[in-house]
Amino acid sequence: MSIAVRYVDLVRHAQSKANVLGVYSNDVCDPLTKCGRRDAVRLGATLHHVKYVRAICSPYRRCRETARLLLAGRRVPLDVCDQLGEMKFGPWDGLTRSDCARRNAKSWAIWNQSPDALYLPGRETLADVHTRVVPWFDSLLLSQPPGPLLVVTHVMVIRMILAHFIRMALSKVRTIEVPHLDVFRTVGTRSGLGRQ
Repeated sequence: MSIAVRYVDLVRHAQSKANVLGVYSNDVCDPLTKCGRRDAVRLGATLHHVKYVRAICSPYRRCRETARLLLAGRRVPLDVCDQLGEMKFGPWDGLTRSDCARRNAKSWAIWNQSPDALYLPGRETLADVHTRVVPWFDSLLLSQPPGPLLVVTHVMVIRMILAHFIRMALSKVRTIEVPHLDVFRTVGTRSGLGRQ
């Protein structure tokens, strides 16, 4: 039996207005900045040689805009997927990190020391994000035809996928650096998963 290999390029969206303001944001309409759009166009040119067979992105505007700029001039199907959405921040939505620390020092300390133990009403836990993202990604790798896929999403979604690949504990996922527009290439086969 032949082994079909799936290449998936995971890309965090370009800089958005919320990133410049330094706030956690579940605003699905948060747009890219001028700098973010410029950088996405530049990365699109760099990736132009990659013959993506499909692209998938978060429903958030910052991801949809990024994906369209990366694929400009190409006829690549682009689908929107709810599983790729931003982590739900609950009471932290719209707040800066300093706001969060000032309003609830205990919760902020847990987030920075044992992030997998933090529970706040209306906020996704790391386990919640893992449950939403990882089974979906495994299914994607096993169900798609061979060829490169582009996935444009958010920092915590990418961290969860990478942590799954390297079997990292949820308590450590925040140590994975995921800058805007960095490309993380993963490789999957019907017989297992790996990471480049």
